[in-house]
Amino acid sequence: IKEINNLTSNDLSIGQSLKIPGKEEQEEYEIYTVQEGDSLYTIANRFNVSASDIVDYNALPTTVLTVGETIKIPKTGATITPENVYTVKPGDTLYKIANTYGLNINDIIAVNNLSSNILSIGQQLTLPLKPVTEEDFIVYQVVPGDTLYSIARRYNTKVDAIKSYNNLESNILNVGQIIQIPIESVETQYDTYQVVPGDTLYSIARKFNTTIADIMAINNDLSSLLSIGQVIKIPR
Repeated sequence: IKEINNLTSNDLSIGQSLKIPGKEEQEEYEIYTVQEGDSLYTIANRFNVSASDIVDYNALPTTVLTVGETIKIPKTGATITPENVYTVKPGDTLYKIANTYGLNINDIIAVNNLSSNILSIGQQLTLPLKPVTEEDFIVYQVVPGDTLYSIARRYNTKVDAIKSYNNLESNILNVGQIIQIPIESVETQYDTYQVVPGDTLYSIARKFNTTIADIMAINNDLSSLLSIGQVIKIPR
């Protein structure tokens, strides 16, 4: 107090004004605006904090971020540890968690020694800090009639490759189940064909020794009604 007020003694006068030095405050956080392509994981990695720190500091109700949203990045000085801990919330699935943090489902399964894809609310998972790119795999949702064989045939890969990549213990699939098709095992997937008068999906499938389901699977939004001159993909 004496130093900041240039006092030469401890004597004070009634009504005298004094400056009271406070503890120099440092900003405990910085503001960040969410950009397109951001996830909690990528932001946490960029600022050398954990995703859970950001969630807790901002009291976020969800891990889903919106472009343009502003969040506070805590300046904890902590470094990222090899693994993060995530607590499973209602509605969570392995696919949703992996997608949120930019991870591979198989990496999460391996690190946690999971024997199934079923999660329990409150369960704690360690999340390996290993970002993956979209080129690592194709995400596929099982539809009625699918088998591992038909899916492998559709993507020109092998049943064993799909089972190994997804840690599947059997060939049984459930409708709606999410699996990943490893791209490194996928070869060139299709030829192209131009529709001529009289063509139907059935006749084209017979001509190329494939199935209607396989043709529709690699042609997004393909209708059973074809147009002359229309170009479609034919799975090899």
